[in-house]
Amino acid sequence: MRFALTIAMPMLGLTLAGTALAGGHFTDSLTFHPAGCEKVRECYLDGTFHYVDSKGKDWKAQKDDKTDGASIQDWAQSFIGEPFDPIFIRAAVIHDHYCDRHVRNMLWTHWVFYDGLLASHVSPAKAKIMYAAILIGGPKWIDLIPGKPCKQGTACIQSVSKVKLPNGAIVTTAEDAHSVIARGPQYDEPEVKAAIEEIRQKIESNPDAVSEEDILTEARKLPQNQFFFDNIDGVVINPPQNDIPQ
Repeated sequence: MRFALTIAMPMLGLTLAGTALAGGHFTDSLTFHPAGCEKVRECYLDGTFHYVDSKGKDWKAQKDDKTDGASIQDWAQSFIGEPFDPIFIRAAVIHDHYCDRHVRNMLWTHWVFYDGLLASHVSPAKAKIMYAAILIGGPKWIDLIPGKPCKQGTACIQSVSKVKLPNGAIVTTAEDAHSVIARGPQYDEPEVKAAIEEIRQKIESNPDAVSEEDILTEARKLPQNQFFFDNIDGVVINPPQNDIPQ
């Protein structure tokens, strides 16, 4: 069973709604090393692992990528399941690869986890709960976009030092060498746990009444998330004058 995906992202010029394929599909077998790594939640892929999402876009995790399984905190395992549950793990491996490398947009990366869960025959209700948890408490990142150099004698409209970063966020470098503002997951923060629990109850009560847009709206409500969602297209940074060729 598939849901019509209608997350509107006008700032990106992207629409996840529209004509979709019948469903996403994984194209490789998934195995890990060393033996028994699932017990300590530190596994490495034996080979490259591909996923083609329901829009036809290809995603892949690479040989020797590290994964800790699906992002299911201890307090949530009673109603979600174990991090290395076979029904979750394939989507989690793809999601981990892009969360660690920041080479694709945050919203697309979190959405592909949801899409992969549905392709793995996770129930729509549980897939929505897990997707909500990722959007609300999962890792966040946005691009730093190089702007035009400032002319001598003028002030740059913005530099990295003038960007007020959320608590816990840092400026770092993605695997493809572009700069990003990133922050790790916050699943154990009290307000995050409360928000996840609230939407879990709504979804379990009536899954069809909670859309993907509703989930995104709930994730945006947390003050610590607003910076990332408000700047999902990225933050333009002007190079300082001393970087401009004379």
